[in-house]
Amino acid sequence: MESEGMAADLKDDKYEPVIALMMGASVYGKGSKQKVSLEAGKGLRDYAEEADHIDDVWEAFLKTHTREELFVGAQTRGVRLMPVNDAKSVVEDIGLKERKYFVDVSHPELSTIFTYPGAPYRLSETPWRVSRRAPLIGEHNIEIYVEELGYDLKHIEDLKRNGTI
Repeated sequence: MESEGMAADLKDDKYEPVIALMMGASVYGKGSKQKVSLEAGKGLRDYAEEADHIDDVWEAFLKTHTREELFVGAQTRGVRLMPVNDAKSVVEDIGLKERKYFVDVSHPELSTIFTYPGAPYRLSETPWRVSRRAPLIGEHNIEIYVEELGYDLKHIEDLKRNGTI
């Protein structure tokens, strides 16, 4: 923020303890590596106005960058900052793409291919693979309701008719 001229007045001494608290400092010396004198018993609620101002400056800075710029910039600087990803962001993640995490799985009964999450790990001697596609909705109803739970077929038809399954 400072290197881009967006730190506003956050270098003022009055923000030092608030920033330290936001970074996890405590009066017991744990958390932030900053050498800040914190008053015993004071927490962020005691600095509500200052914390709100810091949030406003931080939010203004965040809005000037993409998620990727912020993430890579934070990693480069040793700052703890992680994006909160939605499904689209996960699928588009450059790290997961580079690792070839996602795999395409054919669904011939639907005449399409879906992208699935891949291996959470890689083992050279026993490589991970998709052994089969995910089941379709209701595909295993008979096996579960009849063979596992012991319902008769009439009961299954009643459940279907009522919209239960």
